[in-house]
Amino acid sequence: MKYTVTEYRDDGIPVESEDGLTLTEAKRVARSTAHKHPHNQVFIEWFRISDGQHGFVNPDGNDAITGEPW
Repeated sequence: MKYTVTEYRDDGIPVESEDGLTLTEAKRVARSTAHKHPHNQVFIEWFRISDGQHGFVNPDGNDAITGEPW
């Protein structure tokens, strides 16, 4: 499964996105981006093609249907 890290401004507009990442890479990018831009929200999203499932990896390490910013 591949992951996407997206950074959003406080008004909800996406600023930057990086996709095709492994989980380890996504966590590293999310932590780094959140540290560099603490005023923005950063999310890790995933999509599973086999069943169309979509979700988020939250900072606590758990997957969820709703995302929490890093």
